[in-house]
Amino acid sequence: MRKDQCRQVECQGATIEYRLVRKPVKNINLRIRQELAVVVSANERVPLARVDAFVSAKGPWILKTLERLRSRPVMPALTANPSAAEKRACRMRFQRALERLLPHFTAFGVDMPELKIRTMKSRWGSCAYQKGTITLNSRLMHTPEECLEYVVAHELAHFIHPDHSPSFYGLLSRVMPDHRERKKRLESQGRIL
Repeated sequence: MRKDQCRQVECQGATIEYRLVRKPVKNINLRIRQELAVVVSANERVPLARVDAFVSAKGPWILKTLERLRSRPVMPALTANPSAAEKRACRMRFQRALERLLPHFTAFGVDMPELKIRTMKSRWGSCAYQKGTITLNSRLMHTPEECLEYVVAHELAHFIHPDHSPSFYGLLSRVMPDHRERKKRLESQGRIL
C-alpha cells in the first residue's frame, strides 16, 4: 500500500519541502515535477533519517533546479471552454504530426494508434501501448512543430520499447537524430502546470 508523507529538510539556509512516497522500489528516487513539487520515493524499510539525509545531500541541486524551473514561463492551456473550431484545429494538427511520423515506426509493426487529447499537468504525452492509444497534452498546440513531432515520436517509440532504456533512445535517435535538441527546445517553451 502506498503511503505519502510531507517532509522538510534545511539546506543552504532554505527549507526544502518534499513529498515522500513509500513504494516497493530498490533505490531512493528523487523527481522534481514541472509544478515545482519535489517527490521522493523510497522503500518502506528505508529509515526517515536516511531519506532526509539523501534529500539534504541533493539539496544544492534541488534548489538550483527549482530556481531554473521558476524562471521558465508557464505554458498556457487551451481556453477554459475551447470552441469546437479550436478543438478541431488542435486534433487536426496533432493527427497530421502522427501521420507524418508513423511511417518511421510501421516497419516495427506499429499500427496507427488512437489519438486522445487532454490538458495534462505534468506530461507532454503518454502511451498506452497495450490499448493502442497515445494521449497528447493540448498545450502542445502552443509549441513549434518540431516540439510536437518530438513528443509524437517519443510516444510512438514506446510501442516498441515501453521503457526509457538505451534501446528506446537508440530507436528514437535513428528515427529522429535531433531529438535531444527538440526536447531542449520544448523545455525552453515553458513549464506545464
